[in-house]
Order: sequence, then structure tokens, then C-alpha cells
Amino acid sequence: MKKILSVFVLAIIISTALIVGMAANEFVNENELTVASFNDIYSLRTEKGLSDLEDACWWLISTQPEYNLKYVSFIGRIGNQNTVTRGNLTKEEYIRLCLAEEEWGLQYKKLANAISPLADEGIPCGVSASKFDYAGSGASRQTIMSEYLTPTKLMTSEVASDSYDEMNYYAIVENNETKYIIFQLELWPTEPVIEWFNEVMSSNRDKYAIVFTSSFVDASGEMYTMWDWDSGFKAEGTTAMKSYAIAWDNHAHDGIGIWNKAISKHDNVLAVISSNVTTSDIVTSTFKNERGIEVASIAANADAMHKSNGPTVLMTKLSADNTEITCAWAIPYQGIIEGSAKTVKLSKIGVLDDSVEQEASSQVELQYNGSNTAYIYGYEGNVFRPNANMTRAEACTIFSRLILKTQSIPDGYVTHFDDVKTGDWFYNAVAFLDTSGYFARNKSNTYKPNEPITRAEFVELANIASTLNGNAAVSFSDVPEDHFYYDSIIAAAGSGLVNGYEDGTFRPDNTITRAEVVTVINRLLGLKVSERTVSLTHLDNEFVDIGNHWARLNVLMASNSNVHGDYYYEASLDGVKESATAYTFANDQISITIAKKTGKVKEIINVATNENIMRSATTFIYVSNESNVQIS
Repeated sequence: MKKILSVFVLAIIISTALIVGMAANEFVNENELTVASFNDIYSLRTEKGLSDLEDACWWLISTQPEYNLKYVSFIGRIGNQNTVTRGNLTKEEYIRLCLAEEEWGLQYKKLANAISPLADEGIPCGVSASKFDYAGSGASRQTIMSEYLTPTKLMTSEVASDSYDEMNYYAIVENNETKYIIFQLELWPTEPVIEWFNEVMSSNRDKYAIVFTSSFVDASGEMYTMWDWDSGFKAEGTTAMKSYAIAWDNHAHDGIGIWNKAISKHDNVLAVISSNVTTSDIVTSTFKNERGIEVASIAANADAMHKSNGPTVLMTKLSADNTEITCAWAIPYQGIIEGSAKTVKLSKIGVLDDSVEQEASSQVELQYNGSNTAYIYGYEGNVFRPNANMTRAEACTIFSRLILKTQSIPDGYVTHFDDVKTGDWFYNAVAFLDTSGYFARNKSNTYKPNEPITRAEFVELANIASTLNGNAAVSFSDVPEDHFYYDSIIAAAGSGLVNGYEDGTFRPDNTITRAEVVTVINRLLGLKVSERTVSLTHLDNEFVDIGNHWARLNVLMASNSNVHGDYYYEASLDGVKESATAYTFANDQISITIAKKTGKVKEIINVATNENIMRSATTFIYVSNESNVQIS
């Protein structure tokens, strides 16, 4: 009945009240989309305020087509400040006492009930709390809020199933074949939130992103900061919050941290929409990331607007080309308040990567002699430096090239390492592997890319790149079972990729040379390296410093494409297939079809790829008395 009554009242009011405001069709042009937000929902915590909020939701439902409304966000403080004193209580004891304050918890339940019509009518919506709801290191976020305000209860759009927790999640919406990923982002605890955000963004580079959060900029448009490790807590923070941040999270919840370690790492973020500024006006800013991509920051606190007009909505629209973001206040049943609109123009936005959904596996694939691809190069002066140490950056570049099957690793990946900077020649390689989970166990903020990689670190990369299944019983006196790299070392040695030393050691902390690296990787790729498999007559790259080096053939195999030799053209006569016009022989590398009438080779098929790799030169066939086929 309430729904019917609300819609009936809405129909009467909207027919007369839009005179004082701007109609939806005057605010939103064709092909533009709108997202709405209630900035500062704490002002609406009274019974009347919540009732008015529900009516405002019905207004949004009724005007959704006119505004092309895609999402509704609720931002700001939710519950009353609880009165439990932390003292010497443990975290668990403190949360339990917080939950005992029934009135505090009811605020969340009431809010969920008020905004439920949106979800019921299929409009995705979400909630981001403010710092005042983080009492007890997020007691409310961990308990009360997640009980009533989970995304499955609030959102009917495509919602992340791999969300960091119930209060960090995203929805995916679409407008004119362009997809948008819209986040409800808590800023605390910072580190896991940043980790989760970066992971989600890296797998959604084909979508533009809009981020709703509580505290991003202050009233002057500067990055909001609760805690500054150099100068101490700023005025916005409290002593209690300081103790919680240090004791339970060891990280501050602030706009600077989220910007530097998360939002600025991605080129497809269009806007951050937040609350908790100390003015009722709309504050806009523009920030540039390291690559010059612009991000709009929009902040507004509707406290005064709510008191004057009831639940006032911040309507934010995106232009058809996503380069203009306009926000304005709207009063339910009256429309946009004239003169309240502010527009941010973005001169440079990111280019979406449409191939993201077709990304290949993050592991290397086997290669075959004759159709292999070069993955390492020499230095100026036609030298290879086989005995030089391999650096971490060089190792990452090799694995990235092999996985992506390209020499040029694309942009768009991010890394959590502070010492890997955009502009570094190896940035994309390290960032790609980081995004792919190669450094999941490395929680350090530094990678030291220019330092030599150790034998243990290298086999760790090799193990992740191929998921080795070593079945040989091996052990090393200097690699106990509790060694950090034990599993990777044993897998690599058991698979025959690497060997230990005569004294029974592996020497995991020793560095590894470039010659050793290509030898291991050639084995990893399944390439056959011998005098018969590496012909010296067709190589593009040779080096003056490899001479009679023990790894000479491995170096040539690794640094040249389409390497083949005598073995490549051998096939056993056992299992020969005969048709009316041809014979077909095969080995584990190639299948050769020979015309009966002429004795010439008709095609050579790569067994792995089923690709015809017949070369342009005339090829002749010779069947020896040793039951094999020779092609020259």
C-alpha cells in the first residue's frame, strides 16, 4: 500500500513542482548516464528522515528512465557514536559490548529498510560508511553493517563475488555499449582494501570506473588525511582513531593513501565521489596520475541541504564521451536545483583495453623447434654476456614476454612495489606478473628490480609460470622443508629443470647467470637443444662472446626464432599414413606430407599448433636405409 500511495503522491507532486527546478530532460542529454548519491545520510537518521528517504528512493525509481539513472549510492556516517570505552578490552570484547548497544545497531537496519525499494525495483545501490562508524577498528563494518547492508541485499546488478568483504564491492552497469564498474569503497583497513581494489581494476580494464567513498578530499579539494606519519594526526582525526589505526591496522584511512597506492595506478578511473567535507557546497577537483590521465574528484556534504529540503540527492552525470562530469543537487519531486550544477572537464582520459576479457593464461606454453619465439636479446656490440648475473627485472621481462607471446608488454597493469616506477623499462613486465599473482607471497613494498635474482627466486618464478610437477625424489642439505622456497626448488629439481651441486647443496642464495637462465627456460619450454636441433645456417642473432661456451646452443635457441636442425626433419617410418596421393610421417615436432607422384613435400604441419609451417624454398625428400625420413 505504501508503494502505491508513494507513486500516487509522486504523480501529483511531480506535475506541479518541477516549475521550481530543472526537469530531468533538461539535465541529461541523449546518451548520457546519471548516478545518484545521498551524501551524509546521518542527517536522515530520524524516523521522519528515514521515511522521507524512502519516498526519495521512490522518486528516483519513477524518474530513472528520464535521468538514465544507473546507480544510487549512500555515503556518510550511519549510526550514533557508540559510548563503549575501549580501555584495556581486547578487540573481541570491545566489539561484543558495541553490539550490545541495540539502538546503535538499529540505525543500520532502519537504513536498509528505507532504501530497499531501489533493490526491489532493480536499481543497483550501495553504502559507504564514514570514519565515525569505525569504532572498535571497524566493529560496525565487521558486524552490524555487514548484517544488514550486504550487497546481495542492496544490489540487483552484477555484483562482485570476490569482494574483499561485505562492505567493499562493486556493480557493473552499461550505457551505449560502454561498461562501467562502480565501487562502494571503504578506506580502512587500507592495505587489504588497496590490494583488493587493484586486483579488481586490473581485470576490468575494459570498463571505466566510478568510485564512491566517504573521505577522499576535504572542503578545499585537497586530499583528505586522517593520519600523517610525519606530522602526526591532523585536526580531522581523533586520539581514539589514532590508537585504533596503529594497534589494529597499522595504516591510516585517508585519501592520499588510496590515491597514491590504488586510484592513480589505473588509467580508466573517471571520478571519485565522496562526502565528509565541511561545506554544503559541491567541491570539485581534478587530479592527474603518473601518466597524465585525469580523474575528477567530487565531494559534497548534504547536511544543510537535507535540513532545508529533506533528502537532497547529488545527481552526477557523465557525458556521452566521458570527458565531462557534471554534478548538481536535486530535490525529490522537484528536480535539479537551478544554479547548483558544477562541471569538471577532463582533457585526458584513459583508453579502454577491450582485450582484457580475452587475456591468456598467466602461464607459459610449450614451444616447438622450428616455431619457437626468441625471448632474450644481447647487448650493443653483438655480445650476450653469458656469465653476467640476471637481474630481477630481466627475469620478469622474459617470463612476461613468454606468457603474453609478445615482445612489447602492454600498458595497464599495476604493481604494489614502490620502487618500480612508471617509465622504468621493466615497469610493465613487473606490473603484469604482479597483477597475475606472481608476487602474492611478497608483502614487501620494494622489489629491488636491478639487483641480481637468486637461484631460489628464479625457480619460484619458473614454478609459478608452469606449475611444475616434479616426481623425482630430490633433497638438498641447504634447503630444509621450512625454507621459504622449498616447494619451488624441489619441484624444479624434480622436473629436471635445475640441478644441485656435487656436495649435495642447491645454494639457493647464489645468483644465476644469463647462460644458466636460458638453459632452464629452454627446458621449461620443451625445446630440444643439441648440435642436430640448432642449425647455424639460418640464425638472425649470433654473438661474438659465446664462442665455445658450454651454453652456446642454448643461447642461440633462446635468442632466435624458428630455430631448427636435422632432427626437426626426422620422422620414423613406423606409423606412416598413406592416402591415394600422399604419404604422411610425423614426429613430436612436425607432421610431413609427401606427394607420391613427385616425391616433394606438400606441407609441414606444426603438431602443437596445427599450423602449416611449410617454407618457401623447394624441399626434397630422402628416405634412408635407417628407416627415417630426411628433408633437405
